[in-house]
Amino acid sequence: QRIIDHNEILGTILIEASYQLYDRVWQYATIVFAVMVLALFISMLLSLWLQAKVTGPILRITAVARKITEQKDYSLRAEKNTGDEIGYLVDAFNNLLAEVGQRSAELESSNQQLQQEIHEREESDRALYDSEHRHRTLVTTLAAVVWTAGANGVFSADQQPWEDYTGQKRAQYLGRGWLDAFHEDDRALIENIWLKAGRDVKPFACEARLMHAKSNAHRYVSLRAVPLFDER
Repeated sequence: QRIIDHNEILGTILIEASYQLYDRVWQYATIVFAVMVLALFISMLLSLWLQAKVTGPILRITAVARKITEQKDYSLRAEKNTGDEIGYLVDAFNNLLAEVGQRSAELESSNQQLQQEIHEREESDRALYDSEHRHRTLVTTLAAVVWTAGANGVFSADQQPWEDYTGQKRAQYLGRGWLDAFHEDDRALIENIWLKAGRDVKPFACEARLMHAKSNAHRYVSLRAVPLFDER
């Protein structure tokens, strides 16, 4: 820029400016990168600290829970390293495991006891069945007629040997109907002897004429009665 005064050139002024744009951009980028690296480093340190304080105990609890699920071993426990809320969580988890383990042991013991009782019941039922089967087999092979009645002379259950021999049906011999199978001249004697034996609780024996279904005639039989006592 020329400087003129009264048409006389006094001098020239030259102004030259250097902005250094690229240098400034590089400088700013370097600062931003350094801040980002520092922030990343701080975040990594914070993550490691959180993992040690929070995530680590939770992961250990998860590992213990996985082992319990796989091994069904409720004696395992999570390790407590802190006294804060995470430590309280570990204590609660371990207490829960102890309670579940105790309940599991009680249930296992109860199941074993129940299985033992079922086994004993099955053995008892099998022995009773075998005994009844042998008794029925023995009765059916005897030539004599075997039946059971109460002390008052009442039939209250099925008497298959009696039905086979006399031909009386169940509705006919229940109660005191079985006396009708004897000859009418022997019925009063048998009834009196039976009632007396029931009062005295002693065995008795006599002879009487009993209907034989196959021959459709009364036959003389030797009648013997033996009292059975209820041990209960």
